[in-house]
Amino acid sequence: MTNSSEYDQLDDLDRMILTELSLDGRMSLTALAKKLGISKTPCSVRVGRLVSEGVIVGFRAVLDPIEYARTLENLPSIHARPKGAIILASLDGDYVGCVMYQEMAPKLAEVKRLFVAESGRGHGVGHILLTEIFRYMKNDGYERTQFSSARFLTHARDLYEKVGFEEIPLPQDIPDELAETVYFMERALNVTQNQSSTLRDNAV
Repeated sequence: MTNSSEYDQLDDLDRMILTELSLDGRMSLTALAKKLGISKTPCSVRVGRLVSEGVIVGFRAVLDPIEYARTLENLPSIHARPKGAIILASLDGDYVGCVMYQEMAPKLAEVKRLFVAESGRGHGVGHILLTEIFRYMKNDGYERTQFSSARFLTHARDLYEKVGFEEIPLPQDIPDELAETVYFMERALNVTQNQSSTLRDNAV
């Protein structure tokens, strides 16, 4: 990660960040900030600086099956109506995709967890799911929607651009150093789209 002389030049907060991330490389900024007793913005800036300076050269993901199961169990409450929704798509009787949303701020909703299985690809499932989630957002009183993703997921970006999303500047609490790896897009919800599908969509 870094040599001893470089480590000695880090302050106590930097060392605490490195310790926590060495134990859990996929810890969210929110969780990390809570552990450190600081707000999310300075925590995000610190992590971004450590990455840009080469102190942190990578992250390691270790799946906790218990926490993963708990997250799945909590999805209905995380995306509960009327400030969220879960939509499932099925093809020939089998579920092949999903998409969810949750409120980011008044009048602003965030697209979450868009997924299409291999068996559903090539049938326009992703487009259909997004079109339907837009309808829910609009009916729930939202005017705009956003999402974020990794830049290497080019296929996902192509889909979002086709349904009207445009890239926007990074939020203030995201370090500029991360611009090479993540991006944010936004779309107005008053855009009219044609929708036709033989899929069955279910709002939960």
